[in-house]
Amino acid sequence: MIVSRRTTPPQTRASGRSRRAPDPGIARHATGTTMIDLQPHLGTPIEGRNGQFYYRGDESRVGPYDHYLAGIRRGALASWTATLARRARELGRRGIRYHVVVVPGAHVACPEDLPDDLRGRIRAPFPRLQAALAGTDGLRLHYALADLVSRDPSPPGPGRDGAPHRTYRRNDTHWTEYGAYRNYLTVCRAIARELDVRVVEPADVTFATKQAFGDLSILRLPEGRPETIPLAVIRGGHRAHTVSKNTTVVRNRVIRMRSDTAPATAALIFHDSYATAQAKFWARSFGRTTFAGVTHRVYLDAVARERPDVVISIMAEHRLFEWPNDHDPWTFADDFESDCRSPAGRRTADVMVLYRQQKIAAAADAAAGIGAEPGFGAYHARVAAQALIGAHRVDDALAMAMTALSLDRESPSNLWMAAYASLYAGKPEDALTLATWAAGSDPHHGAWTELLASILIGLGRREEAALVLERAVAAVDDSPGLWRLLAETREAGGRPGPARQARAMVDALTGEETGPGRALDA
Repeated sequence: MIVSRRTTPPQTRASGRSRRAPDPGIARHATGTTMIDLQPHLGTPIEGRNGQFYYRGDESRVGPYDHYLAGIRRGALASWTATLARRARELGRRGIRYHVVVVPGAHVACPEDLPDDLRGRIRAPFPRLQAALAGTDGLRLHYALADLVSRDPSPPGPGRDGAPHRTYRRNDTHWTEYGAYRNYLTVCRAIARELDVRVVEPADVTFATKQAFGDLSILRLPEGRPETIPLAVIRGGHRAHTVSKNTTVVRNRVIRMRSDTAPATAALIFHDSYATAQAKFWARSFGRTTFAGVTHRVYLDAVARERPDVVISIMAEHRLFEWPNDHDPWTFADDFESDCRSPAGRRTADVMVLYRQQKIAAAADAAAGIGAEPGFGAYHARVAAQALIGAHRVDDALAMAMTALSLDRESPSNLWMAAYASLYAGKPEDALTLATWAAGSDPHHGAWTELLASILIGLGRREEAALVLERAVAAVDDSPGLWRLLAETREAGGRPGPARQARAMVDALTGEETGPGRALDA
């Protein structure tokens, strides 16, 4: 039998609340969808000058506050450099423009209000990333800092340097709609030099104001005061309407919009919550706009389906302190188009949150009988299999994984899960066949190829694994798992020099010293 070093499949990023074991910090949306309460993850805000709050993050672990002081880690910088370059290369090969918008947090955008002990100590990660990516073909980087540090010549107002409105919230972790619009204008005008788009010009925008609480002020005891924020009102005959929308667990949502007042150009926007204040402008700039968030990943399977002219990533700068996750073993459909509203969907959401909370046995118990729930389909079966294999209920996991595959044979994540379960069930040849199909369905995804190569190595077929890996890293050079396995096959093949080169890539992408290791042992 072949045994994997990894004891549980990778976790999804979804969360929710189990009906069997309610947990603090978990809530249900009004629609009945399992959602996560973000309050515990924001931490106690840091109070600066003039009523400005700063995001600290979860105080039980290293978070944005610590990273802003320490600076971006070597492995994170190398991984983002490699991932963004690969994205630009793959999108360019498809004739698609790629723009990346990085939005600094208040730590960088509002330095004048930092408390005394933080002034002059914040180390923004973007300048280092920009330097590392200088000259990268097909990649357009946009740092929003210049748009947030206003130089508006209008009479003195609430914003810095006489701007009519503040560009950044005082009691929230985000920019205002005024700041978001200033950045949209910069980026959209840059896109307009390449593609036919309709820019929402300043003459078409006015700003009303209202009093609002923010996600940081509500964490204070007693609760903080509201602030005056600007709200954009778009005129000038710009129109947009929603065609479809789907919300999954946590905040994953895909929204497809159309505009009959904009050119037929299509945009696919992967984003985090900073896009909320910009969406109304982007939706009126393109004839067809798809928003997918919250994510800092680019899903090439979504690109193939949506066929955009431009892909835009909008992300908070503090996400650069984390590692990119383009090679998670789940597809766009898994993460954004899955059902969590039917009885089977709600049960699946409960399974996922328990699994994420490392309550593996409880997650497996919650998956029991899910096949009898109304609305049951391939996605629910795949998630149940994931929980069951994590709890080492191998036979049940394999049965559920094969059920998922029988309901959707085209999904590479279903093939991957079935291969994983077959491996644990002591059926390596079946696992090899399934993993081969998964890798063949998307050769630009590291997770599928990594499992295939691992199985080949475990079966003693190292030369075949080496061929698979050498071909894979030529296109997917930002997956440390592939480089780690390649180092092993090169070492076993009597090629110490190339093996050291592969280990150097692992070291660069992870920031850790590496040595010989095996993913699967016979």
